[in-house]
Amino acid sequence: MTPREAVILVRYVEACCPQQKFDEFSPDAWHDLLGDLALGDCRAAARAVAQRQPFVAPSEIRAEVKAIREARLGPPGPGLSPIPPPADPDDDKAYRAALREQQTRIANGTETAPAIEAGAPASYDDNPHVQRILATYRAEQDAAARRKRDEAEHEQQQVRAYLAALQQLLALPDLGKRAIEAARDELFGDAQAAQGFPLLANTAGVMDEHKVTVHAAALVRDGQVA
Repeated sequence: MTPREAVILVRYVEACCPQQKFDEFSPDAWHDLLGDLALGDCRAAARAVAQRQPFVAPSEIRAEVKAIREARLGPPGPGLSPIPPPADPDDDKAYRAALREQQTRIANGTETAPAIEAGAPASYDDNPHVQRILATYRAEQDAAARRKRDEAEHEQQQVRAYLAALQQLLALPDLGKRAIEAARDELFGDAQAAQGFPLLANTAGVMDEHKVTVHAAALVRDGQVA
């Protein structure tokens, strides 16, 4: 945005927000704060902010412009993503520069790139670069799904261990009170604290109280608590 365009922006904001007052120095200040942004984006941002409130600050315009540019690029992850630029992917420096230029043009609104979907159409089957991108994405998604399943199974195992220990303690005459106290003393004692509580970390259970119950049942099972 040029200094002259900053004057236009200030006058536009003043028209949108009659209560907001400017002086002869305002365009210079706004140019200093927003000069790296395009006038069109700033006008759209100012209009969006003015529809919500009676005053518009340069910081609010910058935040709104950021959202506008991100919307043009589209959300990351599954769905549509821009086709990679026609640059040699083996030339890492040139390829990354071409990607940055493409992203800038799309964010500026000067280019609307064709897009590929997460499931590539048949016309991309002979494009090794696109296939590598899709293969990497699918591998990452598969790995994330496996991690999620493993974490869920691990948590279920911890809960099952806690429930089994609780059932064992409730069968005792004192409902496991002495075992619980002994387990808490051992798990949180000074010796364990000096070592960073390794026994607590290695005991099954989702929460600390679960771990106390599991360890208490182990003490009973090992005959350390009657």
